[in-house]
Amino acid sequence: MTMGLPEVRLGQWAGWLRRGWSALARGGGGAEPEEDLSADGPTARRIRAELAALVPLSNLSFSVGQTGDGRGRGLFATVPIAAGCYLLDYEGELLDEAGFASRYPDATFADYTVAVARDDGSAAYVDGVQPIGAASPTNVARFMNHQSDEPNCAMWTLSGGSGAGGSPPRLMLFARLDVAAGAELVWDYGASYWQGREADLL
Repeated sequence: MTMGLPEVRLGQWAGWLRRGWSALARGGGGAEPEEDLSADGPTARRIRAELAALVPLSNLSFSVGQTGDGRGRGLFATVPIAAGCYLLDYEGELLDEAGFASRYPDATFADYTVAVARDDGSAAYVDGVQPIGAASPTNVARFMNHQSDEPNCAMWTLSGGSGAGGSPPRLMLFARLDVAAGAELVWDYGASYWQGREADLL
């Protein structure tokens, strides 16, 4: 992963993260109601360009360790991280719907796969499972555990374009709260992830 600055503050992004996409698209509420908020409109293009320019934190900002409470390994911050900071992307192999169904006939076993809705109504999947034979983790974000009650991180997805010429989706993880050094980084996987996995919820 690209090495970045030890801490990247986003300023106004912190508030946008808390208020959701609609507030982000309006630029914090200052835009006129008739502003074009479509996926291909000027506001969306501006936001995508700003997101694309963000630099991820250094890998040295994270460590993988045991949670100690039965959840296995987790991802922990090694430095203080401010609310609104862009952390890193969730990375992995991109699968279309057919590729996902072939690899995971029983979707409940797709533990490290994140689904992304495309503009044409189809779904793409980013499979973050560790490649066989890899000497070190290629996607440390896969170690981030779930928390539904006030998680300190949030994932934003850029769906990319659909079709053969479309850009791949991006899964961008941000700190939604201030994170102390040594704290575990967690995000809400969403209700659909837990369908068929209810017994795994702690």
